[in-house]
Amino acid sequence: VREHAHDLLEFLIFDSVSVPLMKYAYRRACHGDPYTLRGTARSPGIRDGCWLPPHCDELASALEVVITHRLERTPELLTKMFGAQALKEDVPFHTVIVGALIPLLDFDEFLPTVVPGLVASMGQFRHSSDNWVRAAVARYLESMSSTQAHRFCDEIVGGLERCLTGGSDAARFLEPFLNCTAFLLDSGCCPQELAPLLFEKVEKVVWRDLSNLTLISAAIPVLVGLLQWPRIRRSILTLLLRLLGHGFPRLRVAVAQALYLRFLEDGDFDIGDEPGGSAIPAD
Repeated sequence: VREHAHDLLEFLIFDSVSVPLMKYAYRRACHGDPYTLRGTARSPGIRDGCWLPPHCDELASALEVVITHRLERTPELLTKMFGAQALKEDVPFHTVIVGALIPLLDFDEFLPTVVPGLVASMGQFRHSSDNWVRAAVARYLESMSSTQAHRFCDEIVGGLERCLTGGSDAARFLEPFLNCTAFLLDSGCCPQELAPLLFEKVEKVVWRDLSNLTLISAAIPVLVGLLQWPRIRRSILTLLLRLLGHGFPRLRVAVAQALYLRFLEDGDFDIGDEPGGSAIPAD
């Protein structure tokens, strides 16, 4: 699907013949104008700039990079996107397409569409290509300012909310969003000010269906990752301790192991509402 989408974008952006047709399609989809030539004659004129999309030069540059790589494998591109390890292994072409689109996260217009695609690509933990996408996102976030990283994480939190309120189709993406959030927390990319809101969303996921072991298992690393901020630790620990009494033994084991490893990492573990309020001693 990614390769077909790439081919379509390549055709639309680089083939000048398609531009007038796309202007009609844009007016039909976004402004409700009729498709027929007779209807078009009565409708407002098609303004210049409807198509191509915003930041089309950057989008075209990203596609050109992919086209170049498809014609001839470019080690420099792989290293820039995924790191030196990519030279030693075979990176799938569809993953290169995703990596090429990551710089579009710099633009607000692309965030709502690119982020869900990245989440679907990096949050499944079922294919080796997911690891490459996570590596590319991590490299991008490390090179960006805290403001840009904040915008990316904002979109993740918003995506969780949309999954919770969007019905069964949207709920299918809860697990990838949770896995992606755990990855961001583990990478140190999630800003502290988003932690309370993020905990609120994850808590909703947990109580949404206590029999859904898949979602609760995906929520555990997020909750443990949020323990790095003392002000919300008490609430998180309360939820995790309640999960220790869950009816499914496998889930109880997962929570216990996650907490045990977290306590080992942190030494004296402050659980007060304020830093230094009270602590679990390391011994």
